[in-house]
Amino acid sequence: MKLHISAVICTHNRANYLRKAIRSLVNQTLPKEEYEILVIDNASTDNTREIILGEFSHISNLRYIYENKLGANHARNIGLANSAGKYVAYLDDDAIASDQWLEKILNVLHTCKPTVGCVGGRVELIWESVRPLWLSNELLGWLAMINWTAQPAVLSGTQYLASVNIAFPKRLLEDMGGFDPRLGRRGSNLLSNDEILIQRQLQSRGYELYYDPSIVVSHHVSASRLNRKWFVRRAFWQGVSDIKMQQILCPPKSRELLQGAVAHIRKIMKDMCGGHIFPAAVYNHIRAMKLGAMMSCAYGVGIVVQAIREALRDYAASLRMRLLNHLHNLKTLS
Repeated sequence: MKLHISAVICTHNRANYLRKAIRSLVNQTLPKEEYEILVIDNASTDNTREIILGEFSHISNLRYIYENKLGANHARNIGLANSAGKYVAYLDDDAIASDQWLEKILNVLHTCKPTVGCVGGRVELIWESVRPLWLSNELLGWLAMINWTAQPAVLSGTQYLASVNIAFPKRLLEDMGGFDPRLGRRGSNLLSNDEILIQRQLQSRGYELYYDPSIVVSHHVSASRLNRKWFVRRAFWQGVSDIKMQQILCPPKSRELLQGAVAHIRKIMKDMCGGHIFPAAVYNHIRAMKLGAMMSCAYGVGIVVQAIREALRDYAASLRMRLLNHLHNLKTLS
């Protein structure tokens, strides 16, 4: 039988989760000869290597690759470069694929019209501790839960597929240059939008994002994420990510970046002060803010911080260019 698809898991210091992810791929309904499992060990310092080479050494269609350059997207691109399948599917190291995951993905890729750029599906959550009462359904998307429709559909507008459960034609992903290493997790930061960027780029080239709810993975929600501080931090990094993605897709001028930053500063000050002018009243207002309002402010702060960074970087590059031109002119005159 021909090998059709490569299932890639990129991992960093999550050995215990990784066991479950690999087992879910080992137990796929797709014949072993038709897929391979690639585990990209992204500079792990735990016992990831020992687990893979020990517990899973008997799995004939599994390959282990160590990569010491840290970065989720860099690891994904290493998986892409080393894959042997016609298609490449990505599963997070803290996720569990359903038994028919690869079979369902291949069915879509083989039967849908050629304009399909990527395929994904539903993401269910595995709660490692009791879900807090304050955690509303509206916030579940921040934990990578995806459940767009009950029937297969082409996504549109702001809809997207999650990187925990996504697959591409290999040649197309290579033509796109893979995942942009300027985005995505790196170590402990919460930088995101990496999968959003590649999907928007695919759409701009006329390709479609195909969602099938029968393509299911379950995603662990660790207890460390089930607190308000994590959601506020996640919102901050979303603001940073949105500006970085904007700079890649359609970079505005430095003046526009700073004007946008000023507008966000005004909104943040208005929301955090709540119409109060005395410090004690402002402090009490902030303490009484709901999580959604706190996340909105944190998102705005992320936008402001990154917009200023990008503007300063642009000004520095412009100043450097002017200086080089000036030195060149001086040499020409001499």
